[in-house]
Amino acid sequence: MRYMDQRREVPEHPEPARTLTHEIPHDLRRQVLFVAKEESLLFDGPDNGRWQRQFDIDARYGNDSAATRAEEAAAHAYASYWAGDLKALGPVRRAFEKITQYFERLVSFIKLRISRPWTVRVTLCAVKGEGSIADRPTGKKIALTGSTEKSRMSLQSKRKNRNNHCV
Repeated sequence: MRYMDQRREVPEHPEPARTLTHEIPHDLRRQVLFVAKEESLLFDGPDNGRWQRQFDIDARYGNDSAATRAEEAAAHAYASYWAGDLKALGPVRRAFEKITQYFERLVSFIKLRISRPWTVRVTLCAVKGEGSIADRPTGKKIALTGSTEKSRMSLQSKRKNRNNHCV
């Protein structure tokens, strides 16, 4: 399997969850979801130098830039923290817990989306103030107007329209 940028192979790991947790800090950093203090702490702080030595980052990523090696060290550290192999204290622990909470919320959202796609779609549309589906006050079932076939056809046409995220 290759990374999304297609430049490097994702190594096979006996624990796929560990590989996934290693990738989370990379993704969060790309999305600029760390505040400046967390960014500095995880990628430039004194713990990062220790992580680089602990996880032998120079041997693994020696051809990459110092910034890339620092990010890899933080990603390895987080994966080890998540697995219970690394103790973190104070601000580093808070930053790692924030990453864990983000990941847990994402997993919960995906599970909800798979098990009840209409509920999530209605919730997202209600938050955005968009959409034509209304949840009845009882909160039980979603009321669709028109016939089932008409609603299905309408849904298909709206899915084709990339600008309309709500049905």
